[in-house]
Amino acid sequence: MDKYRKKPPTRADLPHLMDHVPDEHQEYVKEICMKMMQHQAYGQPYEWSTRDFEMGAPLGRGKFGRVYLARERTSHYMVAMKVLFKAELQKGNVQRQVLKEIEIQSRLKHPHILRLLTWFHDNDRIYLALELASQGELFKILRRAPHRRFDEPRAAKYTYQVADALHYCHLNNVIHRDLKPENILLTASDDVKLADFGWSAHTRQNRKTLCGTLDYLPPEMVDGRHYDDSVDQWCLGILCYEFLIGSPPFESNDTEMTYEKIRRLEVHYPNFLSTGAKDVVSKLLRRAGSSRLTLVDVMQHPWVKYNMEKRNAQLEEMKQNDLPQLMKDVPEEHKEYVTKLCKKMLQHQAYGQPYEWTTADFEMGAHLGRGKFGRVYLARERSTHYMVAMKVLFKEELRKGNVQRQVLREIEIQSRLKHPNILRLLTWFHDKERIYMALELASQGEVYTILRNSPNNRFDEPRAAKYTYQVADALHYCHLNKVIHRDLKPENILLTASDDVKLADFGWSAHAVSNKRKTFCGTLDYIPPEMVDGRTYDDAVDQWCLGILCYEFLVGAAPFESNDTDKTYEKIRRVEVNYPPHLSVGAKDVISKLLRKSSSDRITLVDVMQHSWIKQNMEIRNNQLAIKEAQGK
Repeated sequence: MDKYRKKPPTRADLPHLMDHVPDEHQEYVKEICMKMMQHQAYGQPYEWSTRDFEMGAPLGRGKFGRVYLARERTSHYMVAMKVLFKAELQKGNVQRQVLKEIEIQSRLKHPHILRLLTWFHDNDRIYLALELASQGELFKILRRAPHRRFDEPRAAKYTYQVADALHYCHLNNVIHRDLKPENILLTASDDVKLADFGWSAHTRQNRKTLCGTLDYLPPEMVDGRHYDDSVDQWCLGILCYEFLIGSPPFESNDTEMTYEKIRRLEVHYPNFLSTGAKDVVSKLLRRAGSSRLTLVDVMQHPWVKYNMEKRNAQLEEMKQNDLPQLMKDVPEEHKEYVTKLCKKMLQHQAYGQPYEWTTADFEMGAHLGRGKFGRVYLARERSTHYMVAMKVLFKEELRKGNVQRQVLREIEIQSRLKHPNILRLLTWFHDKERIYMALELASQGEVYTILRNSPNNRFDEPRAAKYTYQVADALHYCHLNKVIHRDLKPENILLTASDDVKLADFGWSAHAVSNKRKTFCGTLDYIPPEMVDGRTYDDAVDQWCLGILCYEFLVGAAPFESNDTDKTYEKIRRVEVNYPPHLSVGAKDVISKLLRKSSSDRITLVDVMQHSWIKQNMEIRNNQLAIKEAQGK
């Protein structure tokens, strides 16, 4: 069948109009034409594959697969790539359900419905390229909100947008049937996206299938009666209630009790709920589907309209409060243009005063990770749409841990280091409670996680050699700039979509202006003998750590690892290294020359990069990646 597979469009396939396009516009017009071809302008849709996307960090996981951050290679457009495993779908007997989901979602085009941009498959997996809603699931946002609930303006806005999406679905003969906060995503601009059409169905006839989520089931499903699209109105009532209260109205630990509460319409309204909110919810939670408030009436309800305006005013006020003061006297018609211009000028220090960034400059998105003192989020700079990793540190936690100076030193050092294998600190700012660090986005995440997910928890020699080379290059640059890292380990190294490492986390780094240091720091399994013995040390401690790192890449564990701290120290002092039989002579040679007790005897970083084992395996790794890209895997 491969010979019948449509090839991606090439320059030769472009229309003849390219022949008359001026040279300065050729590239632009070519791109437009390619996109036209890809979007069926010629009736031949482009067949996508994994080679069209750079796969990044995991965003979530489900019963049948995972979701990853991904970037389309030519346009650099960011998407959420849902990867479903065919074997798991077969085990769960849900293949038809997935195909129905694809068929329905691919034709729905509405501002509050998550777009299925394209889909494709290989022997083992189905790939769904979905619009990226960077704040993630509404369920998680609701759980993090004060008292696990939204205020009425926010709840009303989201209820309106979901009602609008459902109204569009019903006009297109589709019932969603599984409305809940987990199936609604939020964009950076505070707009909802209805997602997960796995239980959706065409509404050409009354249906009887029991499906959805227990707490959201309508009475007609509980009683096994026929139903129509008004089941979505019932679910919208439950959803609005959960937004306002923090839990569904019929929630119970017992299934039968939940069913009984649903049948009796046993709804408790807390005192803090307004009359308008109760009115909307109660008119949606009617036993008879025909008696429920229509979706159009929901959108036109006074409570919804009033609170929608209030929410929009709240968001506008948040934006306006952070605009530069110099915008005061600019006429309205020029404000947008002047704002952008001023920001660019300030960012490039045209006046010697760098632009003061705030949270208003960034759209905060999905949660990427957490640490002892804060969290990391996906974020997008508003004017350029540039994606970053936003590290948010809580000042109170830093004070408790007595690490304020350490963080400031990290910022000072990392902001001036500019090397292709060092994670860039693009900018930083703070408010009363938090410090924000906008970092370069390394979309595959920590090397530690990738290592633990590799076969036998280790890398093959070509991959280990490439990463060792790149870390050595980054450390060499640091040392030339009088910086010692002092905390090298897989958790502090990130990986980009293009398989390049980024040295990160300079919390324990130090200036190497004085010849020797004595501070005991770093990670137990990586500590060099001079630190264990309390002796002074220099930047050669990073070479020792590089040896441990290379060993862990190849073996899957650090060489001196032990359950007992004193035993680990003793192993380090004796340089007690066990080399497994699968290690090549070249690999052992690099590691053994880095793990010398005397720092002056350790191989230099330049010698590491020029070592024959490194060079040979670097070449193999690059060939592996070229083949992989050509095969689209």
